[in-house]
Amino acid sequence: MQPNTYPWDRDGNLIVSRYGIRVAMALALLAAGTFCIFASLEDRQWRKDHPVTANSFSDPLWMVILWIALPLVPFILSAVLLSRRSEVPKAAGAGVAAGVFACGLAAAIAVFLGSFLRFGPAPYVGQELIASLVFFVCSVWIVVSAFRIAAKAGWGMFFLSATATLICMTALNHFLRDTDIRLDRRHEQHKAQTESTSLQTNHDAHQIVARLAACLIDYHATHPGADFPASLAALPQDLQLPQGTICSATIASDGSVPTYAFTYTPLKDPSSPSFTDFRLVAMPLRKGVFREDPIAVDRRGGIFSYIGWSVTDQQPSLVPTLVETPDDFQISRILSFREEIRLFMRTNGGTPPAMLSKMSEYSDKSAYNNAVTEGPYRLEYFPPAGGAANAYTISAVCQSYGDACIRSFFLDQNGEIHETSEPGQPTADDPSIPDCEKYAQTCRDIDWPVP
Repeated sequence: MQPNTYPWDRDGNLIVSRYGIRVAMALALLAAGTFCIFASLEDRQWRKDHPVTANSFSDPLWMVILWIALPLVPFILSAVLLSRRSEVPKAAGAGVAAGVFACGLAAAIAVFLGSFLRFGPAPYVGQELIASLVFFVCSVWIVVSAFRIAAKAGWGMFFLSATATLICMTALNHFLRDTDIRLDRRHEQHKAQTESTSLQTNHDAHQIVARLAACLIDYHATHPGADFPASLAALPQDLQLPQGTICSATIASDGSVPTYAFTYTPLKDPSSPSFTDFRLVAMPLRKGVFREDPIAVDRRGGIFSYIGWSVTDQQPSLVPTLVETPDDFQISRILSFREEIRLFMRTNGGTPPAMLSKMSEYSDKSAYNNAVTEGPYRLEYFPPAGGAANAYTISAVCQSYGDACIRSFFLDQNGEIHETSEPGQPTADDPSIPDCEKYAQTCRDIDWPVP
């Protein structure tokens, strides 16, 4: 029997070559998969390098399935229809392929152009560009082949299926994007609410630590011969801070701050059996809660937080750090006050002002005599007296003891700054501030264990 050399098979169906479009569809699928793999690796790397700014929200599984199904279902449908022998399924399959890869062309162009508008280095941008270029070439070939098939198999079914495919893909893409935006917005609202609650919880724990530390220090200051108490419950019931705040150990009881546990430990001097210091720690009950970090204080009055401890996915760029919160020394503004006086002296023959009102040309102090309130601190200027013509002193006294601050500071005639954690006026007899504060470094010399 002679082979059939006509463009019709024995059943009367037109013979249409589909080899080229099938190869192009397979290559396009491979290129798209390759691009997705490298894009996923790049996103993972970016989240690893930016653990704080990275959005922790991930699409739910059903959304991921729909995003995958959006191009894959019409792709499979097109391949199945193109494998049929009759003209109508072939035309329908060509129309579906044309609709799918017309959308793919637009996506490939957007991705290709977007690769040149990125800010910062992208580790897999070369691989993504190659995959996009291969997908673009294959999509062009598929669309051209689809039109060639339609020219032989029939335009009516081709345009009908292509139009239906474009409408369905556009509608589903719009639905998925809107849903994704709504889910992301809902996640951000929940995240903001959670972070606000966590910040308030951390603030409450910090306030308890500050108040109890102030109570312990004030008690020890007003009872020079007494040790620090063996427990918080041993504090006198009638003990009050200078501004009238009642000292009660019950504020650190279990459940006072739901996600924190408070621990008080009196510390002995190695050379004597007396309790000469203490450690008060507020420890979160679990990790992973935003900004709920350990808080600790001792008799020096500096309250330290272990910032970053709460982050469970620790990265090299995010190292937990001991930070004084708040930094009483910076809040007091005693250094900036000293600089204002030095500026006056440089323009007045090295003579310090007789009173603050004389500095009105350089700072807004004309309404005051020799004292000014800066936040929770009262700054007082003591002009030179006696034989020391250029020797002035400054004091920064905490006015919200146990609330907004604990430590007070004193700048002596030699420029040395002293500190005290006790309420009241600091003096030159108080110990000097630590070297870390002298040289504007982060103080981490507090010794307390953190799991």
